[in-house]
Amino acid sequence: MADFILLNMESILEAWEDFARTLNTPLPDLDDAGLRNHAESILRTIAQDMQ
Repeated sequence: MADFILLNMESILEAWEDFARTLNTPLPDLDDAGLRNHAESILRTIAQDMQ
């Protein structure tokens, strides 16, 4: 699973951005970086813990 996450990081992050765009919040719209927030570091940490 860790290898899957690392090998597919970009597509996972793109799917996260697509999902995040569907959420209604009182905040202004975010750019791609804002939508990703800390998702990449969270996924890398999870993958590291799985190894």
